[in-house]
Amino acid sequence: MTRFIKLTSMIINTAHIKKIMIHADNYYLHLSDQNINWSNYLSGYVYTSNSIIQICKEKNITDYTIMNTWVNNLNPSVTRLLKK
Repeated sequence: MTRFIKLTSMIINTAHIKKIMIHADNYYLHLSDQNINWSNYLSGYVYTSNSIIQICKEKNITDYTIMNTWVNNLNPSVTRLLKK
């Protein structure tokens, strides 16, 4: 399994994918972005946000095909769950 998915305009680190929603001819990748900045004086911040990337078959068949191939090559037990 590759650690990255190379689409036409971006490369996605698969370790940041929280979930994939599949609706009709769309994939919705829910990514988890985490930033931590801390200093020695007990000041700092923790920031998390969730990004969603939509991959639509109608708008971008190339990226949809790449994503479809990647999902279909997942572990068979995971793919079986997606088809329910």
